[in-house]
Amino acid sequence: MKDGKIHIVQAKCWSADKTIHEKHIFQLYGTTLCYELENNIPLGTVIPIFATTTKLSKVAQAVASRLGVMIKEIPLEKKYTMIKCNVNQGNKIYHLPFD
Repeated sequence: MKDGKIHIVQAKCWSADKTIHEKHIFQLYGTTLCYELENNIPLGTVIPIFATTTKLSKVAQAVASRLGVMIKEIPLEKKYTMIKCNVNQGNKIYHLPFD
């Protein structure tokens, strides 16, 4: 929680030649609404943030703007080891680059 707001962040670390389409924005927005409903949180308290290493399609950009999804485009820096973490039902599974 930051400044009385909750942030839900979806991060996509994709290849530079991939494009994020609107279905990913809709999924994050839906997750945000479900979180607010399930936790009896007033609408607008949860801020959806979509962070990506690649570009969004024009439609995805328009959808994000209309739905109030913040977009953070972060350049991929390969100087750090890439580790993927899947969180599922309280379990954390880490995938190392040599898996």
